[in-house]
Amino acid sequence: MDKETIIQEFHRKSRDLILAHLNATEDEIVKLGAPLAEKYFHKMLDADELMQFAQLEYLQGALEYLRAETEYLLWYFEHRDRIPADIEPLYPEAVRRAEEQGLDIARLETTLERIDQHIEDVEQSKKQIVDGHIEALCKQMFDVDALELEE
Repeated sequence: MDKETIIQEFHRKSRDLILAHLNATEDEIVKLGAPLAEKYFHKMLDADELMQFAQLEYLQGALEYLRAETEYLLWYFEHRDRIPADIEPLYPEAVRRAEEQGLDIARLETTLERIDQHIEDVEQSKKQIVDGHIEALCKQMFDVDALELEE
C-alpha cells in the first residue's frame, strides 16, 4: 500500500467511525478510535524512508545514551571500593537498577558488546536507506528519457 492509499483509508475509516458513533460518549469514540489511529501511525512510520531514517536516528541516540550509561556502570563497579561514600554517582538510577538486578562486571561487559552491535546494525540500516536514496537520485539524474533535450 502506498502512502496516499493509507491516508485515504485512514480518513475514510475515521469518518465512518465518527458517523457510526455520533451519539456515543467521548470515551467510547476514543476507545474505538485509538487502535485505528495507532495502526495508521505505525503504517505511516514504516511507509516513508525519511520516517524510517528518523526512527533509526532516534534509536541510535537512545542506544548511545544507553552505552554511555553502561560504560559508566562498568567503571563504577570496577572502582566502587575507591569512590568516597559522600560522592553521588553520575547515574544514580542506573546504579540502583543494576544493583537490584544483581548485575556484575561480566554481564555489563556483555551488555556493552550487545549495545555496540545494535549501534552498528542501526548505522548499517541508515547507510542502506541513504545509499538507496542516492542510487534513486542518480538514476533520475542520468535517465535519458527524463531529460528534456531541445533539438
